Amino acid sequence: LPFGVVALAPDGVTDVPVGAGALDASSYGAADATETPWIVGLVVAPPWRGQGIASGIVAALEDAARAKGWSRLHCATIAGEGVLVRRGWVRRGTADDGRHGLWTRTL
Repeated sequence: LPFGVVALAPDGVTDVPVGAGALDASSYGAADATETPWIVGLVVAPPWRGQGIASGIVAALEDAARAKGWSRLHCATIAGEGVLVRRGWVRRGTADDGRHGLWTRTL
């Protein structure tokens, strides 16, 4: 770790990056060092939102974590909750700042 994914414009013509995300050993909200890995830095450019790109990035990161032998994945987010819910993640609490939701998915 870290391991990253970049989504390119889905037009099949240009190689313009429109989104990205990564796996890292820890993140904001981690209880301890055994709570690993985490999805971090998930972002999709505003004109490309609502087209399933974030879901594709999360799916690729879930697959990568599974391939590396992890059975659980974590994420702390303010704005990405919709994609996590649609992908079967479970909210397990709120970070100390009162804003970030803490999410987990069994792979």
